[in-house]
Amino acid sequence: MPKFNSKLVAKYRRWGLPLTVTGLCCGLVWLIGCAKTAPPVPPSLELAKPVRDLTATRQGNRVLLRFSLTNHATDGGSFRAWGPVRICRAEFEAKAEPMVNCSTVLAALRGEDLGLKVHQKEDQQVVATFEDTVPAARPTGAAATAVYAVEVLNSYGRSAGLGNQVTVPLAPALAAPSEFHAEVVAEGVALTWQPVALEASIANVNYEYRIERRDAKLGQSGSGDAAASLACVVPLGTGSRCLDYGTEWEKPVVYAIRVATLLPDRQVVMGEVSAPIHMLAHDIFPPGVPQGVQAVASGAGQQVFVDLTWTPDTDADLTGYNVYRREDNGAFTKLNATVVAQPSYRDDEVTGGKKYFYVITALDVRANESAKSEEASETVP
Repeated sequence: MPKFNSKLVAKYRRWGLPLTVTGLCCGLVWLIGCAKTAPPVPPSLELAKPVRDLTATRQGNRVLLRFSLTNHATDGGSFRAWGPVRICRAEFEAKAEPMVNCSTVLAALRGEDLGLKVHQKEDQQVVATFEDTVPAARPTGAAATAVYAVEVLNSYGRSAGLGNQVTVPLAPALAAPSEFHAEVVAEGVALTWQPVALEASIANVNYEYRIERRDAKLGQSGSGDAAASLACVVPLGTGSRCLDYGTEWEKPVVYAIRVATLLPDRQVVMGEVSAPIHMLAHDIFPPGVPQGVQAVASGAGQQVFVDLTWTPDTDADLTGYNVYRREDNGAFTKLNATVVAQPSYRDDEVTGGKKYFYVITALDVRANESAKSEEASETVP
């Protein structure tokens, strides 16, 4: 029998353990502690994380859905067992209620069709879109709504439930007005169109024409992004013409018109957009004719001159004035070498004893010149 540590043998005898080699080895294992094993890991359920960023935009009778898909599973792993991606819709005549399940399936899309790589383990994300058409037979009251959601199924037909739900109003969207026309006038751009007739009115629902203006370099108007600005807003039934004072001369712009449906809760349903009008507001319009021209000669004993004054022109793009003079039946000649900035001028190239006739014109920043003012005359002493 091999030799054992006397203290260890004493402990074994005190605990009643056998002093065999096998028993001693088992005791050592017991003293040191038994090996611990990790709990068994349950198999992955292979459920995709629900969509959480679904958005819906309505224009006319089209609803554009936009959402992102990832290959993340609910248990933290990678999801690769792709089944159909279902687009769900429910309709309500009054206040919308959350969908419990996907009762109406608009489409069942394949992950591969949306750009997902089924066997890829690394993180991936794709942005998917789907366009729905507002159903013809639908509730049409002011509170009528449709609710959309996306459900991602695995290859076994199971899912982690619906993703976030979005609500879209179902109030009618009107067609774009016809015969939309734009014409440059002195004050800006005059816009006209044919009025749109309502088939039936809905309580608490109003409509207005919205005319949009966009820099032509940024594309056509009507796409609804921030680059478009409202040139005019005209309530339906109050007219079919507006004047855009905000256009910039010599800058190419694009105009479009549509009808907005206004709901009681401040929601807006945008109707179909018209064909765009591309135009350049070319300024061929001169400023107003100067008024109230007066001529006053210098007094006796002074160096001879004639002082001219007139009422200031109020055109926003005014740059100044020209001064013209003639003698008796002669032709007018311009006196100023540069544009006169103020509504006054001193003519000191005159001769005593002569009578002079004066007219004033106004100029804008594009060198458009007004007609001549009424004559003012003065005899130099």
